[in-house]
Amino acid sequence: MICNTFPVSLLNWIDCASTSNISGKQYLESAVDLALMIIRRIIQNQAHEDEILADNVIVHVSDSSTACSNSQILSVDIEIKNDVPTGLVDHRKACHALGKLFLLLFSKRKSQSSWILEGAHFQRPEIGKIALGGNSTNDIKLLGIEEGESLSLTEKRINRSNEVSTRKSTKRTVSASSFLRDLGLPVSVCRLVSDLLEADNDELRSDMAFSFLEEVEAEMLQLSEHKNQFLYDRTCPTRALEDTTLFQIGGDDALFGRELELDTLLNALDRVASESNNTQQHNIYSGITKLPREAVFISGHSGSGKSSLMKKVTHRCRESDWFVVDCKFDEQMDPLMTILNGIDASIEGFFEKSWPHTLSAGKVMSESILTSIDREGINQLCILVPNLSRFFPDVANPKDLVGQSFGNGVIGAGRNRLDYLFHVLIKSICLGSKLVLSLDDLQWADTLTVTIVLNFMSTIDQTLISPNISFLGGKGGLLLLGSYRENEVEDDGCLMNHIRMLSQSLSVSFISTAGLSKSQINDMLSAKLYIPKRLTSSLADVVHKKTCGNPMFVKEFLKSIITNRMLQFSVKSRRWVWDEDTLDLISITDGVAELLSVKLRILPSSLLQVLKIVAALGSQVDVRTFKILDQDQLGFQLHWAHSLSIAVQEGLMEKAGSVYSFTHDSLRSAVYNLIPPVEQKLLHKKIGTSMMKKVGVLDPANVLIAADQMNLCHNYVTLSPHERINIARLQLLAGKHSMSTSSFEAARLYFESGVSLLGNDDWHSN
Repeated sequence: MICNTFPVSLLNWIDCASTSNISGKQYLESAVDLALMIIRRIIQNQAHEDEILADNVIVHVSDSSTACSNSQILSVDIEIKNDVPTGLVDHRKACHALGKLFLLLFSKRKSQSSWILEGAHFQRPEIGKIALGGNSTNDIKLLGIEEGESLSLTEKRINRSNEVSTRKSTKRTVSASSFLRDLGLPVSVCRLVSDLLEADNDELRSDMAFSFLEEVEAEMLQLSEHKNQFLYDRTCPTRALEDTTLFQIGGDDALFGRELELDTLLNALDRVASESNNTQQHNIYSGITKLPREAVFISGHSGSGKSSLMKKVTHRCRESDWFVVDCKFDEQMDPLMTILNGIDASIEGFFEKSWPHTLSAGKVMSESILTSIDREGINQLCILVPNLSRFFPDVANPKDLVGQSFGNGVIGAGRNRLDYLFHVLIKSICLGSKLVLSLDDLQWADTLTVTIVLNFMSTIDQTLISPNISFLGGKGGLLLLGSYRENEVEDDGCLMNHIRMLSQSLSVSFISTAGLSKSQINDMLSAKLYIPKRLTSSLADVVHKKTCGNPMFVKEFLKSIITNRMLQFSVKSRRWVWDEDTLDLISITDGVAELLSVKLRILPSSLLQVLKIVAALGSQVDVRTFKILDQDQLGFQLHWAHSLSIAVQEGLMEKAGSVYSFTHDSLRSAVYNLIPPVEQKLLHKKIGTSMMKKVGVLDPANVLIAADQMNLCHNYVTLSPHERINIARLQLLAGKHSMSTSSFEAARLYFESGVSLLGNDDWHSN
């Protein structure tokens, strides 16, 4: 359908829009879009300042009777006069001329009534003191009123009375910004027009005055694309703080400066999903399944945003029909147990949802396991992943097998057996659902864990599954996400060698998360403070200088200066304000650690105590661990449920099922470092002693927790002979469990720790 166009002058468009029944909001938004069209046409035509006049602007609309409607504006033209000299455009003069044009547009021509524009200010003669000479026409033009245009009632009264014909005029000066603000226009528009008008003022030109037309276009584009952010001022400091999302519960979902990296991740996700939905490459006779799969590895320094990228992807997967396994390695927890616990927590989620695809996926997974391994293998898997027993209530009872598995070595005839069980479990999950396996902080994973996982990615198609189950699956897929600190991984080490080997058998993508640039930080500040990027650039310079672009440091630095009121919302100015010189004087010697320490020290003591216990346990903790500590009589006196809830609200921790984890390992380190070294050892002993009382009736994970806690303290604290014997027995139990999962290096360390606690007589008396 061809739309007819009707040309109208800009002044007519303004008059039509001003007298129509559209709201002030509709007019403002239409005027912003129209202003963007005007500046683009000026740049395209290379118009000079003498051509940038309201009389020269033609607005093309689809219906001349509804010219004020934003949807009806089709295009804009600038009439070029033949007598205007050609040559290079003087951008500063052109900006000043554009400022006068925008002043008319946004004020609905109110700036023409009774005001004299000088630079970026208006001068208005006081009522009753206007000197009208003999030539009234010239006086009217001096006031900005075109000849033939009706005068206001006040000015007509002045003409009639003629009482001030011989008095000297007195002027009142008002800035263009204040004039527009009094008309109810947003700060962003007021500032833009004011800085345009100052562009050609050599004497009073501000640092923020425009110098190039392209700068104006960029700012108008930002205002047009994000109207809710920039065209409607905040007047409530609390609301303005909430809009920053810096203190938002659960963290800030927005990622800045990571658009390309996120696209790489989502493209990999979409490829696996697309291939999974389309492929039918199943050989139902051999039982070999062609499983769509890819891997993406993210490298970078601590706080560079690796975890945030992975969380963005896993959050999207959880909202669809993906099975998500989240694993975050740390320095204390056994790496293989970290993966098994992650799988266990994800399987627990099956029973919390009643979606049709979830029930179907669970059925395929359980049938695949049941038909692929024997009863002993199912029992072994259920000990490693306790929630699996809920799929096999008539086959497995892992609580009855805990002692057996560690006492006589029934579980795991060796490394090959463990590999096979892991392969069957993961492939069975993939047959029923698409799986994303997220492995965060791989620099802390041991050789065994890295080898099992990455070898599985290469050889999964060789794992035999029941032919009928393979046919039923049909829509599975696997995406492996891994992250590691590039400065803590050796290029010729186990992890990097396995990644290189993996890249030879399937598609592997690599992402490096460098520090944010000044421009990217400025994008973040503009979006969070609702201020155009041109006006936040000076703040971005300071923030980048103080943080070196580290994303976590940037956010913590912003939180700090807001808390200390060096960046605050001004109700009078209707925007966030700051002083670059004051911010520049801030001395930050230890980076983000210092900011976090200051933040932590002002927390309630009960909350800080709970955080210290979590930090002593590692980066994360299951609520079952706190229940054990709460039941013990060693004086913890924890209000852990309330404290952990507050920690989540404060953005210090995240909750996934029954597991709480620090939002970042730097935060965990900062909390742990608040504990004096001697008290650290005593706290580890206290936690380990409480856990030891329950190891006989709980799952093997708590055996390892208790043993690890004791290993962190027994060389540094005084132990009685009875305590040494008990800890040695605990190390023996932990070592046997590690052997059952083929973690031979970990088993050796547990055994050596136990032996070191025993004297010569202990071998005979115990």
